[in-house]
Amino acid sequence: MRKLKTACLWICTGLFCAWILLFLSQIWLPSWDDVLFLKITLTMAGLFLIAFAVFIVAGQLTEDKQLRDNDYIN
Repeated sequence: MRKLKTACLWICTGLFCAWILLFLSQIWLPSWDDVLFLKITLTMAGLFLIAFAVFIVAGQLTEDKQLRDNDYIN
């Protein structure tokens, strides 16, 4: 589960950094039309949200397992 959380964190960080580079390149070198840039942005945002949701769920499952192992919950 720890590897999954780490992978999701790296995916989120990579998507965010890639979007920043994409945004800066669109500002300084307008190479894409606005509709394509919007589609790419929305796709990256969707992938980011999916990876972040998996990160949150994996964290909750890990925490729940630790609480069960320590007999704090049944």
